[in-house]
Amino acid sequence: ILHGFPTSSFEWQRTIDELKAAKHFHRIIVFDHIGFGFSSKPRSGNTFTYSLQDHGDAALVLFQQLRVSGTVHFVCHDIG
Repeated sequence: ILHGFPTSSFEWQRTIDELKAAKHFHRIIVFDHIGFGFSSKPRSGNTFTYSLQDHGDAALVLFQQLRVSGTVHFVCHDIG
């Protein structure tokens, strides 16, 4: 689940509760984009530009680290 601008993953709390209560529960991944919500801000001198590409690249790295595979459904809006 990907949040939009300028919010955080907290905006999806009700959606997460509904998905967790669903009959066919699957793994749910929710995170804050870099610089949003409780996430860390990029360090000084970092090349992170807050672009759509940077956010997408960061999400892809996370999904790879979590070994996300198979069929994936995204719930998102805005920059999500």
